[in-house]
Amino acid sequence: MAISACAAVAITLAAFVFNSKHQQVHAQSLPTVQPTSPIDNSYHTGLVTLSSQVDGALPDTYEMFWAVGNGEWNKMTTSVSTGVSMAVIDTSTWNWQQDNRYVIRYIALLKDGWRPIESSLVINKGTPPLQTSATVPPSQTTSTPELIPVSPKLTHDVLYVDSEGTVAKQLSRNPQNQSLQYMAKQSTAHWYGDWNTNVSSDVDNYISRATAANATPTIVMYNIPGRDCGNYSAGGATTYDKYIDWVRQVADGINGRNVTIIVEPDALAAMDCLSSSERHQRINAISQVVSIVKTVQSRVYIDAGHSDWQSTATMATRLKSAGIAKANGFSLNVSNFRTTSESITYGNSLSAKVGDKHFVVDTSRNGNGASTNNEWCNPAGRGLGEAPTLATGKSLVDAYLWIKTPGDSDGACGSGAPPAGQWWQSYADMLYINRKS
Repeated sequence: MAISACAAVAITLAAFVFNSKHQQVHAQSLPTVQPTSPIDNSYHTGLVTLSSQVDGALPDTYEMFWAVGNGEWNKMTTSVSTGVSMAVIDTSTWNWQQDNRYVIRYIALLKDGWRPIESSLVINKGTPPLQTSATVPPSQTTSTPELIPVSPKLTHDVLYVDSEGTVAKQLSRNPQNQSLQYMAKQSTAHWYGDWNTNVSSDVDNYISRATAANATPTIVMYNIPGRDCGNYSAGGATTYDKYIDWVRQVADGINGRNVTIIVEPDALAAMDCLSSSERHQRINAISQVVSIVKTVQSRVYIDAGHSDWQSTATMATRLKSAGIAKANGFSLNVSNFRTTSESITYGNSLSAKVGDKHFVVDTSRNGNGASTNNEWCNPAGRGLGEAPTLATGKSLVDAYLWIKTPGDSDGACGSGAPPAGQWWQSYADMLYINRKS
């Protein structure tokens, strides 16, 4: 449903003429329109999710529309249960504003007298200007922390459990399996990398499902050039220019919405395999990632390896150069097996060296701790750790998360082990049997 600009003006005038006295009486108690996405003054090149709410009115007492400037009104879909109105628009062909700035209006037409109330924001067509070159040493490119809003701790959120995730799909094929029944009830992160042919769309679809469920999703960005130093998870973007372009596509998919982001597992901890110039490129690129994806709705954690890898002094230096001041904090133990207590001890020490930043711990497979030989690739005898939760009871620990999907292989490194990232049911069953009680 669309309303032409002329009709919209007519509705507005009619509302003014026939309800002016009514409006004067109730002017102080009118509901207000609150846009919730996208972020004001954000940049977009394709699909954009618009969402808004009306404070002070029930969903069945108004109809919500969006418009570009003084253009036609287009009806939005409003959820009766949440009161959130949503629409998806395609900005790819927008070209009529010379400065590429477009005013998006959110208009609620109140059924009581058909009174319009509205709010607006601006979006920019295109990509944000590149702040720095990825080849410049990080000491010259670290952004001013005050420019990046740091969202609050995850205390009031609900972690999203995806009914279309890897474990849920396995359960649909094997509904009687107890390990799958248990795992499918847990919130597990979604990973994005060079295997996504349309990463913006893939991220958008996942976060849209979480938004509809009024829950917080967790995503992992895993596409850094030279990923995994050529080991089982080798790959990543072929150049840093392509990588930053990919990051912007991820940001387009997020579209300013509520999300927890884990930035590049192992990228800082494992960069001893790189030359000095390559380290500078990687550190600077991660700093740019934080600047691009950090919004008031996102919580960004730069990965810091695990407790038995780099010293806290070394990791603190790397985190500072990579923009930890702009992020919410750091992540620990991603895809590893160090116990939660080990990780917290290490994390507390590291936090003290980076401005008391908070952290999250991957507890997906640490129920039995690390193997005696410190094997990291599908070690035997491991178990599921604490279930994902925001109630850690630790002031610096924002969450225990299942960042690694339990049951996904670490690589073709053992008898019967499939390639990295592929499902391995027998390993999932072992993790469940040995789970932390």
